[in-house]
Amino acid sequence: MKFESKHLENSSKRSELIILAKKNIIPIDNTLKKLQYEAELRELQSELVNLQKWIAKNKMRVAVIFEGRDAAGKGGAIKRFKEHLNPRLARVVALSKPTNVEQGQWYFRRYIKALPNPGEMVFFDRSWYNRAVVEPVMGFCTKGQYQKFMVQESNWLLETLGSNFGNPKDGIKKYEDKAVFTYSTDNTSNLKKLKNTKIRLYTEPDTLWWKNNRMADYKQMNAFYIEKLSKSLIGKGYENVEYIPTINKGYRANGDRHPHSWTIVDKNDLINWILKE
Repeated sequence: MKFESKHLENSSKRSELIILAKKNIIPIDNTLKKLQYEAELRELQSELVNLQKWIAKNKMRVAVIFEGRDAAGKGGAIKRFKEHLNPRLARVVALSKPTNVEQGQWYFRRYIKALPNPGEMVFFDRSWYNRAVVEPVMGFCTKGQYQKFMVQESNWLLETLGSNFGNPKDGIKKYEDKAVFTYSTDNTSNLKKLKNTKIRLYTEPDTLWWKNNRMADYKQMNAFYIEKLSKSLIGKGYENVEYIPTINKGYRANGDRHPHSWTIVDKNDLINWILKE
């Protein structure tokens, strides 16, 4: 059965239509889900507007990075993020394929020019991490270019952070105010609002791979800080935090070994965990 003109004539509110649908056994489950989604979206977009005002007031620089394969939904997600923001203080960066001139330049140069100004938000539809995620898998860069990027990326980030927050050895307070976790002071204060939220932290601490490919020891690896963060949260009463280390599961689509690959995550188990109330 479908809605008829008499139903619409006798209903002036959305709630009345829902009652009529249930009474006349008219299927509206998909419509209700969409209405719920739109209601939640409005609330989240309202919070984003408040966040943008705070960013502008405090002259902060915010770069939001969206990564994923073609048709993964990056553009649609960015559209919803930006829909009600002030366009003068929020912009989208979707760089095309590097030109011949850019291919001969330092890889990060084209992205540095696109970074946010004080008080601005920038949404990157793919970013410099394209070289770490997509290009090596698709054969768009050489192994040497990939390895060079992985070394330079951390140095570039440290220099960028240092220019804004100073050397952490001279004072850790600015980093604590913004960071999720600072190991040296065991600070997790910025995660207080997530105390009742389900959190999973996956990592594959393959020390031999990191030593051979990055010349890094365990304390220089993300795996080290993920382990320390999870233990810190669990020790502070975050009952919904799970730490999941894996062994020899990280392989890219082309068969190359890499402990940062999404293959360390059991897809079906993760989906069931997300859907479980």
